[in-house]
This record gives sequence, structure tokens and C-alpha cells, in this order.
Amino acid sequence: MSFASTRGVEVRVQPRFHPEHSDPARSHWFFSYTVEVRNTGDETVQLVSRRWQITDATGHIEVVE
Repeated sequence: MSFASTRGVEVRVQPRFHPEHSDPARSHWFFSYTVEVRNTGDETVQLVSRRWQITDATGHIEVVE
């Protein structure tokens, strides 16, 4: 699990590997991610955009917006 907190907003990400959709012989790996965003501060906040940077075991970076 990954966790980050900024100014009272916590983000937790739980990755899940799906072997039934993966093909290791072709270096194809399938993951899904559960993302939880929680406001623990006193101010009202609004999520207006999302940007995820995913780094695999080889160091390859995938950006999802």
C-alpha cells in the first residue's frame, strides 16, 4: 500500500495483481488499483483533477491523468 498526506488530505493506494489477466511469457502484467482519498482537515476541499505516476519493477514510468 502507498500513502501520502498533504494539508489534511490523505491518499491511500492499494495495488492488486491479477494473474488471470497476465501473461508473464510476454512480459504482460495486469494490475488494478483501489484509491481512497480522505479529508482529515478542517477545510472543505474539492478534487478537480487526478494524476497517477506508476513505476514498474524495471523503472518504467506510466503517467495516467
